[in-house]
Amino acid sequence: MTEVLHFTRLQQGALGILSSQMIKTRRTLPDDKHLEHVYEPNSVNAQRNRDLPWHDYVNLSVTRINPRMFDYSQRTHAHPDTSWCIFTFEIDVLAAPGGVFTTTNNTYSGVRRSEGVNGFEAMFGPHIHRYNDVSVTRPDDRQLNEPTDPQAEFLHLGDLDLAHLTRISTQTEEGSETIHGMLGVFPTDCHVEHSPERFS
Repeated sequence: MTEVLHFTRLQQGALGILSSQMIKTRRTLPDDKHLEHVYEPNSVNAQRNRDLPWHDYVNLSVTRINPRMFDYSQRTHAHPDTSWCIFTFEIDVLAAPGGVFTTTNNTYSGVRRSEGVNGFEAMFGPHIHRYNDVSVTRPDDRQLNEPTDPQAEFLHLGDLDLAHLTRISTQTEEGSETIHGMLGVFPTDCHVEHSPERFS
């Protein structure tokens, strides 16, 4: 089963997403003053300015979150009270108009971008070029529904509403309780689970 994923922090991400009922793009997020204290992007601006033309898109992963990006985000927001969660969407999100598939991290020089079925299939190619002479060869034990490069992305054009949200996974049991509390204030039809293995 292929799923579409977006990871974020609990207090500075999930709360803003649930209160606005959408995942904001980096372009529209600063314009929403209501969210300025409860919704922040995972990456600092200096690091993400390399892909300014793509700030009208929401970055998503297919089947499994981007481990390199998640590790970077954890180090950037290293604090004992910081906890993370994953928003999981139905595969229908991949058919959204204007969506773009990337074979690797969208900031890499070797990235190939395409729309539609061809773009989706390119994520699963036998060899993926990242940059310079760095490439990824698809491992024999890679799950069929996982892209060849774990850093491959789906770029959703515009804010992503929660109509296709199926579940929210948390790192800790306390995180699940926090999410349930948020859903009590901002009702959203989804399942909540404590699944630390999804963050590895």
